[in-house]
Amino acid sequence: MIVDHDETDYWRNFGRNRQTVIAPSLMWYGENTTVRLAYEHMEYLVPFDRGTIIDSRTGKPVNTPRDRRFDEAYNATRGDQDSVTLQIDQTLNERWKSSLTYAYSRNSYSDNQARATALNPVTGVLSRQADSTANAVSHANAVQLTLNGDVDWGSINHQMLFGFDFEDNRTFRGDMIRGKKNSDFNIYHPVYGLMPSSTAVSAKDSDQRENLTSYGWFMQDSIQLTDKWLVMGGLRYDAFDVYAGKGRPFQANTDSSDSKLVPRAGVVYKLTPYVSLYSSYTESFKPNSSIATQIGSLPPEQGKSWEVGGKLALPNGVTGTLALFDITKRNVMVNELVEGETVTRTAGRVRSQGVELDVAGNLTDSLSLIGSYAYTDARVVDDPDNKGKEMTNVARHTASLFLTQNLGSPGFYSGDEVRIGAGARYVGRRPGDAANSFSLDNYTVADAFAAYTMPINGYRVKWQLNVKNLFDKTYYPSSGGNLRVAVGEPREVVLRGSIDF
Repeated sequence: MIVDHDETDYWRNFGRNRQTVIAPSLMWYGENTTVRLAYEHMEYLVPFDRGTIIDSRTGKPVNTPRDRRFDEAYNATRGDQDSVTLQIDQTLNERWKSSLTYAYSRNSYSDNQARATALNPVTGVLSRQADSTANAVSHANAVQLTLNGDVDWGSINHQMLFGFDFEDNRTFRGDMIRGKKNSDFNIYHPVYGLMPSSTAVSAKDSDQRENLTSYGWFMQDSIQLTDKWLVMGGLRYDAFDVYAGKGRPFQANTDSSDSKLVPRAGVVYKLTPYVSLYSSYTESFKPNSSIATQIGSLPPEQGKSWEVGGKLALPNGVTGTLALFDITKRNVMVNELVEGETVTRTAGRVRSQGVELDVAGNLTDSLSLIGSYAYTDARVVDDPDNKGKEMTNVARHTASLFLTQNLGSPGFYSGDEVRIGAGARYVGRRPGDAANSFSLDNYTVADAFAAYTMPINGYRVKWQLNVKNLFDKTYYPSSGGNLRVAVGEPREVVLRGSIDF
């Protein structure tokens, strides 16, 4: 049983976070059967924070304090959600196992916002509109059944997987409230409380519905041909039906269904006991749906992915992976602002190429490392509007490095231990919108921790001090457009205590 309540002031100049969680769970172990049943109820209040705004003269965020919000105190989302998960694992015999998982979730919420619609960067006057969503609810049901087999045919071993999955997602948003635009707010000299929340229900935007049903059959076989060669092949059949629209009276803008058989394949060659080379090919297929589309039913997203690389696994626990990848997708959903409103369409074809390096392990008995680097060239290669443009929020260069040192026992208690760690993550420059009209600067953020563990009366007591954004860096992690740029959180210091029973 988990019971948790968390309530804190928001780090910007107003707002509050509140969350209550109750999560009981049960496990039953039989001779050949394991059953897990889990339930979670959550009630939450979170700020509806759109972040900061881009100055069109400079292409950079406006020059205001990072904690200054451009909305109102009523900008918040309130709701509650419930989820249930049932998992049954069955050992059929020494060679075959099956698993059945069912998951259900419900989320009910309402929100209010003073939404930015336009900025005069010279005067600082910001046009805003009081919007809200009332009586919104979503339901999701998911089922997955799998069968795993370990089969020897002659001298060749087969690791076989068969399965079926089904998902049904339904979203309804009742009253969509759209207030009048107001231009009495100045981002450089803010006065709050001049624009009250609205109660004007927009009939054409209300009763938004989005129903998505999908299912798939899949099978896969991993074949150990020799001590050095392993090949894998699989097929998946995906099908979906999507229906969406809005308005009083209701008007559907999406009503489509489709299906496709998608393959996957791979090969692994064990070069030495510690080094393996691999290559893989996969295809993907998933539905696109948006109530905000202006072009009717959106075609499904389809993708093809190639990857080649090598893996290292040393006896001392040090591991590493180097991978080259090439991913091409068609009909990728993108959001654009049209006269202050977000609309959705699909990009013709996008391509992502690059290299990834991951390293982890113990450098000494007391010092461990986790590091990664990625170079990604992601851009639109076929589209009437954005051909040649880089993909939104995708940085060419990203890297991270974290070191942990075990200092051993300080001698306060028998069996106590001190651990410290520090690291940093780097994200390079990336476009802020589909048109590449502005970019977000690169940033490096450092984190650190110190932990002390001690045994008391047979229990393990742990105190840990975490410091996020150690040097209090101002940065902008992502963008939803020139009027919605996320602001990274400032330095945060948290001390936590725990007892293991």
